[in-house]
Amino acid sequence: MSQGQVAIFRGPISAIDSPKKIFVPANTAGASLCPGDSGSGFVTVENGRAIVRGVASQGSVSDCMTPSGEAVFTDVFVVRDWILQTMGKNDASLTGNTRVRWSGMGARGKLVMGCSHPNTPYFGPLNVVGIEEGAMCDGGQAQGIICQLDPNQASTRFGPPQIVGFTMRTTMANGATQVTQLPFVSNLAQFSGPFPSGASREFTCHIGNGLTAGTIGGVGGVGAVLSRGIEPQESEEPTVMQPSPFDSAEGSMP
Repeated sequence: MSQGQVAIFRGPISAIDSPKKIFVPANTAGASLCPGDSGSGFVTVENGRAIVRGVASQGSVSDCMTPSGEAVFTDVFVVRDWILQTMGKNDASLTGNTRVRWSGMGARGKLVMGCSHPNTPYFGPLNVVGIEEGAMCDGGQAQGIICQLDPNQASTRFGPPQIVGFTMRTTMANGATQVTQLPFVSNLAQFSGPFPSGASREFTCHIGNGLTAGTIGGVGGVGAVLSRGIEPQESEEPTVMQPSPFDSAEGSMP
C-alpha cells in the first residue's frame, strides 16, 4: 500500500472448505488485498489477547480499496507443532511466566517489561488491542515493568487519557493468587522487584479518564481484525477499548 493510504479488510468468514484454509470473501468497500500483503496475519482478539489464526497465502489483489474476490489464509493451528519446533519453543516458554498488558481506553504510549532474560526488555504500544509482552524470568531475577503515556494525546469529551490503575496478579507454585494494586501517576506506572521462584505474574495498566477511573471494563467477546489503519472516511483517531482481565463477565470490578 502506498504511503498515506489506509484500508480495513472486512468480509464474512465462509464455510470451511479445507481444513487448512480460512476463506474471507470481499463484500464491502476497501476490501481487497494489496501487493505485498502475502504473509500478513489474520488476528482474532480473544479475552483481550491477540491470537494469530491465519497467514495470508492467496487472494485477489486490486488497488487495495476496491472490493475484489477473496482472501485465503493458511490456518496456522494446523501447522502449530511445526512452528513451535522450528522456534525451539513450547507452550510455557512461548507464553512466558511474566506478562504485561493494558486495559480500558487506548492511548499513545508504550508498555515495557524486562528481567534478566537475554532478549528483554520488550516494548509494545498502548493503543493496539490484544498487545501483550511476556518473557520467561528466573526466580530471584529483578523485574521491571513500565507503562508510560506520551505527552501529546487525542483528548476526549471527558479529558485526555490517563493511567487510572496499575495491577499485579501473582500466582504462586501452589496455585495461590494475590492481586496487588500498585502505585502510579497519571502518565506513568512502574514496578521493580525480584521475581518469586515458581510463580507467574500478570501486570495490567488501566487507562481511562476522569469519568472512567475505577469503572474500566465491560468490553467482552471475540473480535477478528485484519487492519492496516484508519478508514479513509474517519477524520479522527478511533477510540480503542480493551477489557480488563480483572473484570467479571458483567464488567464490574471484583
